[in-house]
Amino acid sequence: MGGGTYIFLDLKDGDSVLEKNEVPGAGLENPTNPPPPAPPGQNYKIDIEPISATPPTLDRKVVIKRPDATTADNKRLEDKIVELIGTVKKEPTNYATLIDLGTYWRTAGDYDAARQVWEHATRVFPTDSVAYSNLGVLYAQDLKDNTKAGQYFLKAIAQDPTYGYSYVQLADFYHNVLRDNTKAREILERGIKANSAFAPEFNSLIKAYSE
Repeated sequence: MGGGTYIFLDLKDGDSVLEKNEVPGAGLENPTNPPPPAPPGQNYKIDIEPISATPPTLDRKVVIKRPDATTADNKRLEDKIVELIGTVKKEPTNYATLIDLGTYWRTAGDYDAARQVWEHATRVFPTDSVAYSNLGVLYAQDLKDNTKAGQYFLKAIAQDPTYGYSYVQLADFYHNVLRDNTKAREILERGIKANSAFAPEFNSLIKAYSE
């Protein structure tokens, strides 16, 4: 896969943007330790269908489910989705575009469309963590399936232990969704063991989850 920056846009909560090259340790290569083991009772196994030439959401009707947004904003969102669909039809294995399309589908409130696009992205480039991490957020916040959310967050870490945001996302999931601060601290400690560059930021979070 070519170089580039992949972003997760959570436009539902303050239009925040996190770029992969801004997270702790994201640019580091060849970590000293292998990916951290999954906590007891959890694993990285996810049944993934064989890759298809075209994601199944491309011909679905674009429906914007944002009643609180302005008509103009919703129209811009719809136009962006249509634009990205056109790009994916021409380049069905363009990973960055698939990540963006899933992001805009999620913003539109069509969570199933986002899921299908991001699942397809994992088949296009199964060794990158961004699509797995985004699926973890989707299942945790929108589809309300904590089992799959946890699996996808763990899969993101397994695929790229240098991607610090995956540890932060999983720790946040343990803290805010499962209300388990012990697991939140453990996954951050595991991240520090995988790469000591995470230590300053992760230790601050560990302290917060201990209070």
